[in-house]
Amino acid sequence: MIGILVTIVFVAALGARWCVATINRFARLAVKVQEAASGIDVALVRRWDTLTKMLDVTKGYAAHEAETLKG
Repeated sequence: MIGILVTIVFVAALGARWCVATINRFARLAVKVQEAASGIDVALVRRWDTLTKMLDVTKGYAAHEAETLKG
């Protein structure tokens, strides 16, 4: 009888350990997904800033060229 009880406790402990390990694994994966999304957001903001700066430079150069061609 004690052997069966020990076996049941052992199996329950293994099941609990597996559940905790699975939950921790999913939590780590969720953090990795959030970090990846944050990295994408940073890259998109950086790209947007670069494009707006390039647009301003292009507009300035176009104005310069217009003045050069008029004069």
